[in-house]
Amino acid sequence: MSRLSCAVLAASLSSAALADAQSLTDKASSWIDRHPKRLMVSLNQAGLYPSLGNLGEGAGSGPGLAYFAPGFAGTPLDVNLGGAWSFKGDSVVNLRLGRIPYAPGGAPSKRRTLEALMPSMLDGSNARPFFVYGEFRHQELANGRLYGSDGDTAIPFVYKDNSYEAVMGYRLTRRVVASVRAGWLDTRASLDTADAAASFQGGLDASTRGLSFQATTFSLAYDHRDRPRDPRSGTFVEASVSRYNGMGQGAASFDRYFLDARQYVPLGERHVFALRGYFERADGDVPYYLQHALGGSRTLRSFPQYRFRGPKLASLSAEYRFRVKGPFELAAFYDGGRVWGGASEMATPGFASSYGAGLRIKSKDDVLFRLDAAQGSEGPRVNLSFGYSF
Repeated sequence: MSRLSCAVLAASLSSAALADAQSLTDKASSWIDRHPKRLMVSLNQAGLYPSLGNLGEGAGSGPGLAYFAPGFAGTPLDVNLGGAWSFKGDSVVNLRLGRIPYAPGGAPSKRRTLEALMPSMLDGSNARPFFVYGEFRHQELANGRLYGSDGDTAIPFVYKDNSYEAVMGYRLTRRVVASVRAGWLDTRASLDTADAAASFQGGLDASTRGLSFQATTFSLAYDHRDRPRDPRSGTFVEASVSRYNGMGQGAASFDRYFLDARQYVPLGERHVFALRGYFERADGDVPYYLQHALGGSRTLRSFPQYRFRGPKLASLSAEYRFRVKGPFELAAFYDGGRVWGGASEMATPGFASSYGAGLRIKSKDDVLFRLDAAQGSEGPRVNLSFGYSF
């Protein structure tokens, strides 16, 4: 066979392979958009909203189910009852009653940041200028972790809390929303005292006891993203100030501040550059289980969840996202961050970083699954998670 014939045959086989790949991609995209949607519509008509994703900060991923009835029984009150259980044994159950922000065709977000509420506040078909509701929330974290300086040994702890809050918010302008949360937080944590004493020399309080706080949080958010759940352009900024007043013996008071800023820059029809900066500071005696952490599937992705924990943290993430075809998107990312101010064993050794690449499978409006492979100073790590990174 001549070289020309071989080249023609190779080109034909390549064209056929590309055609088959295109057909498979189109079928996958069509199946994702049609079949889950049909099932969801049927369940939504009964007020049921199943979910599969991250339970929240510090918890694993797993299935959830929410019941939502806007204007329950002909009253002006909305009712939202939901629960989720992770594959690691974590769980969260919440009940809300009042005027709750929600997007048409969906239940209210179980997350409690303004970033989670903004999409429904900005939706013109159901936009309410204000919201006010009461919320009860019970959370159990069965697989908390404290890591020492070497990162090899994780000391487990169990954490439970109950919160009772009144929540109020108002849309000041088309894209600016302010809110206040005020209520009571009861906490209880259990940590292996012997292991903690051997691994941490900074006087870490590892006793098993319950602490209660009266908590108030003021938040302000600006959202100019084109599609909040899958943005291609725009800006998002949220700032928050919280006061935790210790109630009873052993509960000290502390303040917490955070700033979350995101920018999305389109680089053509299928390309997006996304950037996020996050800063948090807590002043006062913050219990270890209420300190936030870096590591996991959203920040410092080459490190395990909870890897670095402390009262002060800052992080930066950048992603280049390329929509390949149908539901598939590729991404290259970089994460950097620092944790300081608490137990030195749990802080970052200076500035920690991760870099890597990932694959996303998306619906029309959200990220369904996300697979990231990351490399950092403690080696490689692969994360499979649900939802967008930021």
